[in-house]
Amino acid sequence: MKIKSLLLLCFIPALGFSQSFRYTVKGKVGTYSSPAKIFLTHAFPGKSMVIDSARIENGKFEFKGTLAMPVNATLILKESSAKIILSKVSDENQLQLYLEPGTIIINGTTSLSSSKVTGGKLNTDYAQYIKGIMPVVDNLKSVLKSFSIDHKITGEQANLKIDSLMPLYDRSHENFINKHLNSEVSIYVLESYIANDKNLVEASNLFDKLADKVKESDRAHDLEETLTKKKKAFYGKKPTDIGDPAPNFEQPDVSGNKVALSHFRGKYLFLDFWASWCKPCRAENPNIIKGYQKYKDKGLEIMSVSLDGMAQKQAWINAIKADGLTWVQVSDLKAWENTAALIYGVKAIPENYLIDPNGKIIAKNLRGEELLTKLSEIFKN
Repeated sequence: MKIKSLLLLCFIPALGFSQSFRYTVKGKVGTYSSPAKIFLTHAFPGKSMVIDSARIENGKFEFKGTLAMPVNATLILKESSAKIILSKVSDENQLQLYLEPGTIIINGTTSLSSSKVTGGKLNTDYAQYIKGIMPVVDNLKSVLKSFSIDHKITGEQANLKIDSLMPLYDRSHENFINKHLNSEVSIYVLESYIANDKNLVEASNLFDKLADKVKESDRAHDLEETLTKKKKAFYGKKPTDIGDPAPNFEQPDVSGNKVALSHFRGKYLFLDFWASWCKPCRAENPNIIKGYQKYKDKGLEIMSVSLDGMAQKQAWINAIKADGLTWVQVSDLKAWENTAALIYGVKAIPENYLIDPNGKIIAKNLRGEELLTKLSEIFKN
């Protein structure tokens, strides 16, 4: 299956250290003052997003805190008192940095995104990674904008363009790691790199090349364990071939109510694995909606399983509303460690299964017209 999950747009937090440290972020950008405000956000893997805020007067601001381990973070400038969702703030008003021991200086003019970050070695290495990957990120964002906002290209055209860009994304990660074998930031880069399961063997080779001191960190041990699990899932036989009984599982919906797959026995069920950050998944949603609206009164049910993590819970809920998904939505918010995804051996998303009333898998990975054609055959319309 083609891999199109754009985790690079999410910048997964990483790096593990054994003891806590204090950090200070001091900066100046433009001449902003109240009611303008500045936010500092970050999230450790599997944890909720942490959001801190500070006053900004004549462009100056300061944050102080204590962390158990360094983590990549985002500064967000809110220019006025008007209500706005932080995740929708323009790129110009965002800046990526690393929270590491000591003082980090932010020096900018009118644009936060163009500000210079001065800190320790982690920020220096991270800046080099961002510089190397941004051309690919910008191109990917341009493709997604052309599809989802400007409506200049179709979902199929967007997927083709994304396919052509993803190898460049992978190469940028490989190049950084090979040049930074002594940097803890390479663990973070590998976290992003293995979102594409086709990279698992190369990721293991890259991990082995890292300096011993880098591989001794807590985060490195977690990464090594994740690699082992993903390789086992990727290369092992999936218990979900066509003709096999669909494995049962139970997960909470958006309200926390447990929903089991067996609940839908007696009806045709379309089981869909997706995530709010997966643009190809979002591009496919209109086709699923079309099929559901046409056949829901004839016995079609849909159960969507999100591979969002705990930090993306609100993004998951927002995506459900934004895309108009009115069927059952569940997730244990464990991202790629989602128990249902592990049971079904999901290696990439979107991935889906069509299950008959007897609980048997009768089709897999139906897209676009293929889905609508198959449903038409089943419901004779």
